[in-house]
Amino acid sequence: MPLVVSGSLPRQQYRSALYPPVDYQLDALRQLISQVRGHKQLPLSDFAWVIQTGDIRDRINPLYEPLSFATITEGFEALVASGKLAVNNGVITFTLQ
Repeated sequence: MPLVVSGSLPRQQYRSALYPPVDYQLDALRQLISQVRGHKQLPLSDFAWVIQTGDIRDRINPLYEPLSFATITEGFEALVASGKLAVNNGVITFTLQ
């Protein structure tokens, strides 16, 4: 008797083969920050998860999506270097608001 499987497998999320330019990274990060403006801080793990969600951003280019923390590192570091974000003990503090 053959095995019958019902339901569906979760859709695998593929990563883009193209690396987003810094301007695209910064735009995505600024949009994300504006969406969480009610919070002054966010755990880095939550931030890394939220950046993958394109639903909360405009101006999405499917060539670079889905984003991940690894693909926005340059933009993230630029915001930290400019003092617009701070990271301490795994928590991001938003100063760009």
